[in-house]
Amino acid sequence: MAEIKVIAALVSGRFDLSRHALERMQERGVRRADLMHAAWNYTYCDEIETNKFEVGGPDESGDELVIIAVYDSGVLVVTVFGGRNEKEGA
Repeated sequence: MAEIKVIAALVSGRFDLSRHALERMQERGVRRADLMHAAWNYTYCDEIETNKFEVGGPDESGDELVIIAVYDSGVLVVTVFGGRNEKEGA
């Protein structure tokens, strides 16, 4: 159930961004619209810890984007990176 709420919040733009996520987005040229597009077209959404989700999908230019988001009373995007292979550098 939380997975659906996370995807819905990301698709609709009803999410907050952590300072870390904002910094990574700026470094990587990722916009809110890219997060929303990746969520709308997500290829997977895995609960990696309790209430912590990894969502992967293409950004607006078709590049793979991975979103790490925490679900509590709302959705907080913790970080973003390109593809599962970039995780170690995130």
